[in-house]
Amino acid sequence: MMENMLLGLHHVTATTSDAQQNITFYAHILGLRLVKQTINYDDPASYRLYYGDETGSPGSLLSFRVLPQAKDGAVGRGQFATVTLSISMDAIDFWVDRLTQYKVPFKDPQQRARDEVVIYLEDPDGLGIELIANERDVRKGFAHQEISSLMAIKGMYSVEIWLPTFFKTGAFLEMLGLDLIEEKSQTRRYAHRDVPGTVEYMAWTVKEESDLHLLQRALRTKGLEMTAIRQWTYYKAFSVKNTEGLVFTFATEGPGFAVDEDQDALGQRLQLPIWEEFRRASLEAALPPIQLP
Repeated sequence: MMENMLLGLHHVTATTSDAQQNITFYAHILGLRLVKQTINYDDPASYRLYYGDETGSPGSLLSFRVLPQAKDGAVGRGQFATVTLSISMDAIDFWVDRLTQYKVPFKDPQQRARDEVVIYLEDPDGLGIELIANERDVRKGFAHQEISSLMAIKGMYSVEIWLPTFFKTGAFLEMLGLDLIEEKSQTRRYAHRDVPGTVEYMAWTVKEESDLHLLQRALRTKGLEMTAIRQWTYYKAFSVKNTEGLVFTFATEGPGFAVDEDQDALGQRLQLPIWEEFRRASLEAALPPIQLP
């Protein structure tokens, strides 16, 4: 049942210590579209930033909670480790040149699988990022002022998890309908219907709220802890923690990021949930100013 509801990745959420540094890196250097600047609903005096494609479609989204006091984290076992972003094979030389131009340290492109080439780099907070060149992903990237849609990042490709053993989380992923597509040495690769597409959590896409309720009922039979379904303005979602402490979220496709501003103006202005609008002046005064690329 569950495998019939999951449509692929929705978004991945990580943390950053500096909003401006984060915007410069992801929206300018990497060329992702800043589709929403809003606040952390549980901490309104800090930013929540979303990056994605032209419309911020599920599967293209990378989200950051801005925690100015956060210290650099160290990646270890039992957590999400690396975010991978999809590019075309024809874009490899372009990204080598661009990262060199902006003095972003990276590892030379390496063949990983028969049909994948990887460029590894890290963002200013030390989050591991892999640009995965492949020909399977036919999505169109966001055309940045310096990056054509043919060279652009297309969206999420996968998420890497470091674990002491495969068994518990592997069983959880298989319960969700993912297939084990490759196993060698200490690495297992899982995929969901071949959809391409320190991290706090990863979110899967479902079509509508009724699917969230069905998932909750199915997951409760496994004795798993989960949150209530919550409205996050741009999607509804709930989270579940598996037996190894990893948090997985399930989010609806809609209503999407154009629900509170025009598509042409996505990410240009701070958007607040309706219950915080009355505090706009004080929240804007408390948030550090940011400059958009």
